[in-house]
This record gives sequence, structure tokens and C-alpha cells, in this order.
Amino acid sequence: QNAIEYADFSVKIFFNEISKYEWFKNTLFVFVADHTHPPIKDNKIHFIDNFHIPLILYHPTKKLNIDTSAIAQQVDIIPTLCYFLNIHSSNIPKFGKPLFFNDILKDYSDAITYLNGNYYLIKNGYYCKKSPYGFVFQDFNDNFREDTNKTNDVNRLKAIIQYFNNNMIYNTFVK
Repeated sequence: QNAIEYADFSVKIFFNEISKYEWFKNTLFVFVADHTHPPIKDNKIHFIDNFHIPLILYHPTKKLNIDTSAIAQQVDIIPTLCYFLNIHSSNIPKFGKPLFFNDILKDYSDAITYLNGNYYLIKNGYYCKKSPYGFVFQDFNDNFREDTNKTNDVNRLKAIIQYFNNNMIYNTFVK
């Protein structure tokens, strides 16, 4: 608890100081963690709980129309900043999506991760796991699911894995 109170206090001091500068009102602030914390209580930890981290976007003079219920990940930060700044470039890696309300987010509220030899496509309420043994669909309580759009999820996960591997092999993420 003390660490959280200290973090809150530090952010307050930070904003009190920088709000005095002219550039403050024209700045988009991005706060993100690089990992989650261990569980506070002795509750059973589900797979998805390993990935909850804060992502905070703040602009002092603009209302940001962001869907805070959408599944997001760190690779969404660059597309979000580009969208905010109205930057459209083919040199931006194709991972991630802007987090502002728009048609892209509506169709792709998901995240991709790799853990312990498995790829995961995390969706609202469930995930698709690609292991060396095939594809499995489970909800966030680790129950198996049969009511998902398997073909689309499997194809999306395969495409992302292929895109990532090809760009890593040929060093072509940014041209």
C-alpha cells in the first residue's frame, strides 16, 4: 500500500511542477507499466491476470475519446500516438491498433502474447492458445470454450505469427 501511495504522491508532485510550463497544455502524457505485480491476496490467479498493467493517456486540454474497456497492449501505444498526431505512414509497424474509438478498434479489440512456448490471442472473455499441439480456446477462468469464432481467431493468430516471424527474419519492421 505504501508504494501505491508514494506513486500517487509522486505523480501529483510531477504534474504540479510541469503544469507551470507553456508546453504542458500541448503535451500528451503516456504512462505504462512494463509488467504486472504479484497477487495481493491469496486468490487463484488466472492466466489473464498475468497481463493486467496500467496504460494511462492524459492530455490537459483535450478530451481523449478512448475505449477504456477495450483490450489493449503496449504495442498499441505507437499506433495510438500516430492516430492522435494524424501521422499516416507505411513505415509504422503493423502491430497494434489505435485505442481511440473508431472502426478498427471495434473489430480488433484483442492482444497477442507469447508465454512459455505458446502464442495467445486474447479477446473479450476468452483466449485462443496456439501450442505445439494445436489450438485451444479457454475463458479467463481457464474453462474450455466451444462457442467462439474459431476459424477467424485461428487465422488471425497464424497471420500475426507469420508477419512477426517474417519481419524478424528479414529485418523489415521499419523500412
